[in-house]
Parts: sequence; structure tokens; C-alpha cells
Amino acid sequence: MTDGPLTLGRRFEGTRAIGKELPMELTATVTAIMAIMSFSFLAAVILGMI
Repeated sequence: MTDGPLTLGRRFEGTRAIGKELPMELTATVTAIMAIMSFSFLAAVILGMI
């Protein structure tokens, strides 16, 4: 092992991933949906205060 800072990739290299990793496209879609939902909730709260 080389000397240097312990990065996330090197630290978890030997450990097993819990579950399955999601594909990047699905992660982006889920993130976009959550952002829209949270913005809608925030807008509803603000409009409810008026």
C-alpha cells in the first residue's frame, strides 16, 4: 500500500457494498423528483402562510 492520505475509495476497497449500487441515470431521476417534491412542499407552506 502506498503512503498518502486515506481516501474514501481506498478505505472501502476491501469492504463489501451493502445492497446494490444504483445506476447513475436512476440516481439522477430520483434526485430530480425529490427536488421537485421538496420545492412543491416549500411553495405550499409559503402560500399557506399568506
